[in-house]
Amino acid sequence: MGRRLLRGVSGAAVVLASVALLSMRHRGAREAAQYPGIGEGMLEKPEQQSQGSPEGAGGRGQTDLRLHPPEGYRSEGSLTLGDIFIAVKTTKRFHQSRMELLLDTWISQANKQKSVRFWFATGGAGFCISRKLARKMVPWASGRNFLSTSELIRLPDDCTVGYIIECKVGGQLIPNALFHSHLENLQLIPSSQLMQQVTLSYGVFENKLNVIELSGPFSPQEDPSRFRSLHCHLYPNTSWCLQAVGW
Repeated sequence: MGRRLLRGVSGAAVVLASVALLSMRHRGAREAAQYPGIGEGMLEKPEQQSQGSPEGAGGRGQTDLRLHPPEGYRSEGSLTLGDIFIAVKTTKRFHQSRMELLLDTWISQANKQKSVRFWFATGGAGFCISRKLARKMVPWASGRNFLSTSELIRLPDDCTVGYIIECKVGGQLIPNALFHSHLENLQLIPSSQLMQQVTLSYGVFENKLNVIELSGPFSPQEDPSRFRSLHCHLYPNTSWCLQAVGW
């Protein structure tokens, strides 16, 4: 009885293994027919793949690839749509329908996109433009035109100012170290140089007040931004500066 049971189990195992092998071979043949050329070069031995490679290694799979240099070494305008690889996170069942949607929408307009580069006018630090430049900006910056321009490039107002100046008018924004925003560490500005700065700011960063370091007639509790104390350094004859205790 035991021998018959053992033989039956062995026979069932052999049948299951045979069915699995036949299923794998059938699936492989079906994928090869669906995607011609997918198996070329993959069934060769490693030494056969590397033979004839001009690089001395890597095999035929690499010799057929046209590798592009890093972005920093590209010549301007060398990027084409053929260089763009689009990965769709989906299953095989929905792959075709979702790819068709992309092809009909965003991808169909991709070749009409234009990349631009420009300095943006940092609103938090302030910026200066001349009257002559402002008049040239009128077609894109006056009235509702400014909002339309901002919506067109989908960027905030200070970025839009930089876009208009550099991409529409043809001007150039020049960075200046005397302009300061709340995004920098304002305590690094030496107190002796505060009077020479064009703009200063204050704000809260990581639950900590970011302000200039300055002694003055008002305490940090009375003047948390330190702007009142700075004002008294610049204009000491202001009435409320003269009334401050110890000033």
